[in-house]
Amino acid sequence: MTMCAAEYKSKELMLFEAVSALLSEGKNMTKLRVSEIAERAGIGKGTVYEYFSSREELIVKAVFFRLKKHFVHVAEAVAKEESFENKIYAMLDNLYKPCEERNGDYEQIYLLFDNKQALPEKFKEEFIKIRPTEVDIRNISERLYRHAKEDSRVGKNLPAYVVQTAFMNLLMSYGVYLKEYRGDSMEDDLVKKRLFENLIFALR
Repeated sequence: MTMCAAEYKSKELMLFEAVSALLSEGKNMTKLRVSEIAERAGIGKGTVYEYFSSREELIVKAVFFRLKKHFVHVAEAVAKEESFENKIYAMLDNLYKPCEERNGDYEQIYLLFDNKQALPEKFKEEFIKIRPTEVDIRNISERLYRHAKEDSRVGKNLPAYVVQTAFMNLLMSYGVYLKEYRGDSMEDDLVKKRLFENLIFALR
């Protein structure tokens, strides 16, 4: 399943933007009320239920729509680079950038992804229904692997699960570093270099 603006009506997009704005202001995703979302969007509360069956469906779809737009930006940044190594650095630099810049909505979204079990049950049910971000990461990793095969150090016909696992380990490792061990810019470059070397090793 993919999510793009063309799939939604204008009022749905207005509601998505309202959710994003409220999260940016520090509102807790699980405590947002339909009335405040509708008010921010300039839409009647009753109209919300013409498009979404529940508060949770609206909020979770808004969250994933925001993330989908972010992954498009990441893919564009990666595509601009020529070498496989620079593509990897572009992916790492751009994927976590909103959290580093303390964008409230992204920061909360990533925290919630880190601790999905703490979500109320209805939110977890909606997260299970809509999971496009994992597909987006898989698509980016598959495109990167096609480019990587030009490198003599990389295996040419690796199983999909090996490729996906290698890239997910790369992203998770860099995420842990940013969250727990972030240092100065020189250390950032060294960490990215070592993670790239680990990726090459995993893709042999």
